[in-house]
Amino acid sequence: MAVERKDHAAVLFSGGSDSTLAAAQMLDEFNRVTLLTFQPGFLLFIENTRVHARKLEQLFGSDRVRHEIISIKDTISDVLGANVMADLNEYGFNMASLVCLGCRLSMHAVAIAWCLEHKVPYLADGSIRAQSTIPEQMETVIRRNRRFYSEEYGIRHFSPIYEESESDRRLEELGIADKNKLKKQLVFN
Repeated sequence: MAVERKDHAAVLFSGGSDSTLAAAQMLDEFNRVTLLTFQPGFLLFIENTRVHARKLEQLFGSDRVRHEIISIKDTISDVLGANVMADLNEYGFNMASLVCLGCRLSMHAVAIAWCLEHKVPYLADGSIRAQSTIPEQMETVIRRNRRFYSEEYGIRHFSPIYEESESDRRLEELGIADKNKLKKQLVFN
């Protein structure tokens, strides 16, 4: 018996093993998934996100998977100020945690706007418990974000692989990743 799928969801998509596995799981539940990759203007290798996006398209169909790379440079500038790189140079590593938080807040703000504009009421991310030392992946922060998305904007937020500990192995089993130890690589292939 075929499972009834919901129409459309978006996924915060870094192209890494966790967000890729989250997207694959959402494709089991939804007819269409849009992969939202955000470019803050200072990340290298952003084009590598296309590798796993193409793999998802091949596995699930290009009619079901769409990938967008969206600049959030202006939003980050509004959140952190216009000269993030100069701040990183001046204040060093301590500034990096603020930049990461500002980047994540900017991603959420732009994701909300995107979902509202495109009338997509579902949004997932690749947060996992194993990375819960990072504030935005702490269970309490995720629960608070879910409530915010739902109460303020009517968007259902998911972290479908939160308990997953072997996303690279699962991606290899699905035929999406070529390498079992994807997480151990510095640059995604």
